[in-house]
Parts: sequence; structure tokens; C-alpha cells
Amino acid sequence: MKNIFLALVILFGVIEAKEYKAVFDCSSSDSRFIKSRMWLVDKTMTMIQDKGDKPEFAMSLNANAIEKEDVLEYINISSNSFLDTIAYQNNGYALMTFK
Repeated sequence: MKNIFLALVILFGVIEAKEYKAVFDCSSSDSRFIKSRMWLVDKTMTMIQDKGDKPEFAMSLNANAIEKEDVLEYINISSNSFLDTIAYQNNGYALMTFK
């Protein structure tokens, strides 16, 4: 009986987990500003995960602000960020802009 209750609690927790979907517009030529915003994105992602929820984030970067070699290996570089951002929004992602 204990195992059934534990399984239900775990299942309920999984069902209740929220998904946070956002695409971040990082189009700035100021790499220091982008770095400061990346810190906030990371902090936000950590807070979502700490609640047991799932962040699904995507980024759009200004091609002139960051060298390709400096982009983390798990980040894909888009050939057209307008098209990709529209597609993300059509799939329920919130557009977060750096201002």
C-alpha cells in the first residue's frame, strides 16, 4: 500500500510540473550587456527547475556581438532568427527581449 501511495505522489508531481517556454531575443551589440542578461536567464532557469518545473528556452543572438567560437556547443546558430522566432512563438513560446 505504501508503494502505491508513493507511486501516486510521484505521478501526481510529474503531472503537476509546469513547462516554461521562452525564446530570448539577445540582439544587442554590447557583449557585456548580453552577459549580464545571460546571468538572469540562468537564474530564472534554476528557479524554475528548483520548483520541479521544466524550462524550455531558446536564444536569438546578434551575429556581430559574439564570435562563433564563443557560443556554447549546445546552442544552435540560426540562419534566420526572424523565421525561427516566429516558429517558436507559434509553438507557444513567450518572446523575452533584452532591454
